[in-house]
Amino acid sequence: MIVWLSKESLPPLERPFIFLDRDGVINEERAGFIRRWEDVVIYPDSFPSLLKALSLGFRLVIISNQSGIGRGYIKCEDFWTIHKNMIDTFEKRGIFFSAALYCPHHPQRGCKCRKPSPEMIFFASEVLGGSLSHSFFIGDRYSDVEAANLAGCSSILLRRSHLEYVIPPRKSPTAVCKNLIEAVDLIEKLGSERECGG
Repeated sequence: MIVWLSKESLPPLERPFIFLDRDGVINEERAGFIRRWEDVVIYPDSFPSLLKALSLGFRLVIISNQSGIGRGYIKCEDFWTIHKNMIDTFEKRGIFFSAALYCPHHPQRGCKCRKPSPEMIFFASEVLGGSLSHSFFIGDRYSDVEAANLAGCSSILLRRSHLEYVIPPRKSPTAVCKNLIEAVDLIEKLGSERECGG
């Protein structure tokens, strides 16, 4: 597991998380893996939606499988350049991630951290503190939904594309949304309903 923690990663422990897959959620998916920063195209709706998520009191954590590293397609130095530039790009817009966790392993290695395992979610919660039952996971694959369900988070499946990659999870996602703006608006609504006892 590759772990990055922000210098500001220890806000009040009661604040819940919004966990986010990276490719296909924050930025466009790319055939053959994203191998260089020049390959990254951030979805325009990522900026206003994640800024709103922070204003709602959530901490943002990236949880991403990056098997291109284990497959030998992505060099470690290129991986870190992508990560650093993405974090910097968002910070310039006032959007701060508390942490980012990546599984770099080949899918056939049988590691414990690769989604749909909830291991990276549990690790983030243990290090940062915070309730998983009040947290959300936004992802574009059923492996994201499965990881969220196993961790006890609410799961939101994004339908930015029509592609399906794995067998549907045993438990359906909490909701299906077409983009991040719709997902964060739904999270705000669900939070209000919880406060009102709905």
